[in-house]
Amino acid sequence: MACLSPFCRPVLRGGLLLVLVMAATFPLSAQYNADRYFTYLDNTFNEHDKSLQSLLVEELTHFLTLFPEDPNAGRVQYMLASVYREKGQEKLALAHYLKMLMLYPNSGVVPANKDDMRAIIANERAFRDQKDWLEELVDQDYSGLSTADAYIRYIPTLLKVESKGMREAVVEACREFFRRFSSDSRNDQVVLWMAEAYLSSNDHREANNIFAKFTVLFPNSPQLANVLFKQGELYYREIRNPEKAIELLSRVVSDYPDSASAGNALFTIAEIKDEKQKDYQGAVADYQLLVAQYPANAQAVEGLWRAAQIRERRLEDYPGAVELYGQIVEKYPADPKGIEALEKVADIYEDRLSEYALAAESLAKLAEFYPTYEKVPERLIAAGEICEKRLNDAARAVAYYQMVVDKFPGTDRAKDAAKKIEKAQQ
Repeated sequence: MACLSPFCRPVLRGGLLLVLVMAATFPLSAQYNADRYFTYLDNTFNEHDKSLQSLLVEELTHFLTLFPEDPNAGRVQYMLASVYREKGQEKLALAHYLKMLMLYPNSGVVPANKDDMRAIIANERAFRDQKDWLEELVDQDYSGLSTADAYIRYIPTLLKVESKGMREAVVEACREFFRRFSSDSRNDQVVLWMAEAYLSSNDHREANNIFAKFTVLFPNSPQLANVLFKQGELYYREIRNPEKAIELLSRVVSDYPDSASAGNALFTIAEIKDEKQKDYQGAVADYQLLVAQYPANAQAVEGLWRAAQIRERRLEDYPGAVELYGQIVEKYPADPKGIEALEKVADIYEDRLSEYALAAESLAKLAEFYPTYEKVPERLIAAGEICEKRLNDAARAVAYYQMVVDKFPGTDRAKDAAKKIEKAQQ
């Protein structure tokens, strides 16, 4: 039974004081001591016991999580890379050797670390085509980088290594950065690198989930439009959900019309309408909107071409197709797609619309717009033959043949054209 007498209270206070003193004293001997932990790791590492390799990887990683700034952290990072190498996981070994070099450039094991890196680069077949730039990494000085800057240098470098086996190391490094530098202004970029790591290993749903994480964590990031575009592309091409893709891509166009991704989003929307939804009129409209709003977009010419193809093949709107093919030549005369466009126009005029004179003129325009095109002489002769056979107009045919003689003297085609002139005149 508890003592309720006032005489008991001093005893309670004294007992409590004794407990507090004991609590403050005894834990000192049970601290997770970094130096002793390192001694244990060093002893275990030097045993080179294969049966303990997996455990050792976990313990070395745990040390770096607890004591990333400890004076022995560089050595532990080097040991971790070495264990991966002993396990035959050269790709992960290279990743961790590189990490050691960038994050702990002043460690005493840097020379040994560099030697091991060079050996892996020289002997591992997966790195054969990347040997030169990987060796340049070994020789660079990273001592001027802060730890945060070293991570920002390390992660994209690892992504550049063309190997699917790097995903684990990239994701691990990204999570370490979040843990150590949660308030860093570059966290949005690090999330994107994590998503890219999943993309590089074809883990599309995981990548999409990381993109979704980005939209929640960084709603005001200047990279949000690009993230939404990438999500839309994933939903369309990999996850096979075109409706969700259009929802996200439409948001890019409507909410971020001035972004670099808006034109690309519009192109993909048109492609989905054409190939998945069979909305051909809608696809043509969106391709034309792309050219109207984003004429400098890299896909603008392809958009016009596809719109013309839809009008020609799906809608059988031949005058409309001619108009769009013609816009390629008018708006983008330097683009080689214009050659195909003029040839398409000539085919439509001859085979679909029976406009033979216009067919011949379209072929002749090749000499005007694309004089270096190797088949210009053949196309001019074809224009002349259309005039002879379809229009029964020898004079106009001779004019086209004469262009071949004048523009390409001494060639076999010029000789052929000269014979046709002589025959037409007879």
